[in-house]
Amino acid sequence: MGYRIGSLNCCNFCRNGKKDIGIFAKIIRGEKLDLMVFQELQSKVALESILYNLNCGGGTMWAGFHEQDSYNRTKNDHFEYGFIWNTKKLCLPEREELYGTKITYPRIYKQYKIDRRNGQTDLRYEPLFGRFQTVSGPKFEIRIINTHIMFSKGKSEVDDNIKEIQMRRNELDILAKAIYAKEADRTYKDSCASTAFTILLGDYNLNKRNSGAKNAFLDKYEMIHISDGNKSKTILTEQAELTTLKRKPTDDNLYSNNYDHITFDQIHFSDVNFKMSRINAIEKYCNNDIEMYREKVSDHLPIMIEIEFNKRRPIL
Repeated sequence: MGYRIGSLNCCNFCRNGKKDIGIFAKIIRGEKLDLMVFQELQSKVALESILYNLNCGGGTMWAGFHEQDSYNRTKNDHFEYGFIWNTKKLCLPEREELYGTKITYPRIYKQYKIDRRNGQTDLRYEPLFGRFQTVSGPKFEIRIINTHIMFSKGKSEVDDNIKEIQMRRNELDILAKAIYAKEADRTYKDSCASTAFTILLGDYNLNKRNSGAKNAFLDKYEMIHISDGNKSKTILTEQAELTTLKRKPTDDNLYSNNYDHITFDQIHFSDVNFKMSRINAIEKYCNNDIEMYREKVSDHLPIMIEIEFNKRRPIL
């Protein structure tokens, strides 16, 4: 069975703004997404409004979760994320406890290692981590690290001699080595799945070199090698199509940067069929009206990964 996972930076989506709830729902339905991952979903009411539209005012086919990252001394604001998933295909893990069943909800990832000797600092916005298990067919777990890498540094966050682009790369290094690697190998007692597949995705504010973008490149961080005996990893960051709208687009040049990516362990995904793509939501859901899309949806296009699991994959 296949699964479709989308990701979109909503560009400060508050329910009392100009966003069009219906377009968000159309994207999820039209692309047949089983899980939608949001960054900059700045209101729980906004998520609930999308769910209401998806469920046509009632029903429980679609469920969602909204959360903001924790506050610490390196930040002067919060950052907010969301998940929406198809309950016919995916569910949250459950575990039996003394007083009943407890659901394992997504959580902000607050504890991780950093290497200050190499200029790393705390993540400006901690990611939202969620675990989703397949409802029917082979029991797999899809682990999602929903992230938004910082764009610019605050005055008190780091030494001025650390360039902002390198700070973004440092954040990806932390996400890959300290969070992705840990969760990819972790065994959860409440999991009924035979194996787990971990995916890091979101807005990285960094470009792949083959994307056609002009600067802020991932460089060596496009492929991160981790050697740890039989748990060695080759963590790739993919999706090379441009996804952010130019401020003044022209007919033949609409996009400026390739900021939205999907990261996974090439070794663990070696026998998984998958395909990544940019969703042309302007053409498909806004009648090619760029300014309408920018105002009512975002200045980012959604991206998607389609996964087809191998039923014969051995248990971890």
